[in-house]
Amino acid sequence: LNSEGVMVVGYSQITLQDGSKASPGKDAGLKPGAIILKVEDTAVQSDTQLSYLIDQEARRKKQIRLKIKYRGKVSEVKVKPQFCGETGRYRIGLLVRDAAAGVGTLTFVEPKTKKFGALGHMITTSGPEDSWDFQDGRVVSAVVQAIQKGERGKIGEKIGFFGGNDISGKINKNTAYGIFGRLQQQVTNPLFPEPISVAMSHQVKEGPATILTVINNRTIEAFKVKIETVFSRPRADGKSMIIRVTDPDLLRRTGGIIQGMSGSPIIQEGKLVGAVTHVLVNDPSQGYGVFAEMMLEEAGLLPGRTSMIPLEERLAV
Repeated sequence: LNSEGVMVVGYSQITLQDGSKASPGKDAGLKPGAIILKVEDTAVQSDTQLSYLIDQEARRKKQIRLKIKYRGKVSEVKVKPQFCGETGRYRIGLLVRDAAAGVGTLTFVEPKTKKFGALGHMITTSGPEDSWDFQDGRVVSAVVQAIQKGERGKIGEKIGFFGGNDISGKINKNTAYGIFGRLQQQVTNPLFPEPISVAMSHQVKEGPATILTVINNRTIEAFKVKIETVFSRPRADGKSMIIRVTDPDLLRRTGGIIQGMSGSPIIQEGKLVGAVTHVLVNDPSQGYGVFAEMMLEEAGLLPGRTSMIPLEERLAV
């Protein structure tokens, strides 16, 4: 995902000629989560461009203006860059980034429009919840190389890399219910070669279910879970149900729900009912899920919907 401007994520002190340390950005009041929008009158598009602009402007003047946004408020700050002998350029002593990336799971694709939904939750940053100004992004194929097993108090993780051209698409929404957009090509699922029906929220019930996920290479596998609780009123962050992993094989291999499983489809009685979203840190065998219906609404696949009413769609998962 790419954002508007460049986000401050930390501090990186500059070693001055006299050996002392300095972070002009910190001294000017810039905090992690702040978005740097402009240097003087030039819009910032990337972290490398920001570095170049700071150096160029600082060679002309001692103090430069930065236009920033923090917690929804836009303001201007003045910073005095310092020359860094180690890099040979003027710096303001900040760690920044212009994009976010990670491994997650594609939940569904609507075959006719190629619209997709994934993750089941918003991609956020280490800054304030409202600091990430989504601009655009893309989805690509990934390969799972290894598993860092989860345990009580320690969240596990899928370890992989981006590669291949079998999946590619543009992200146009990043919301509390996931990321959404349109793929450039059709995708296949050997476990479900044909589209399946989608259950509306009132059809989801407590009891046995199945999740689909990848924990080795690109192989999609099915594992048993139990929907333990269905919330009559989903939370604002999309959490709609509590699930527990009951499959001995998945528990042995991953310890339960781990990072990278977000978006894994939850299927009950042959219908897509939701997606895995979060793990309980103190019990990785348990986690949360979001209703598939809520994801469909965000994807624009339930036009004219203003509330959750019975309706059935067919999607490829």
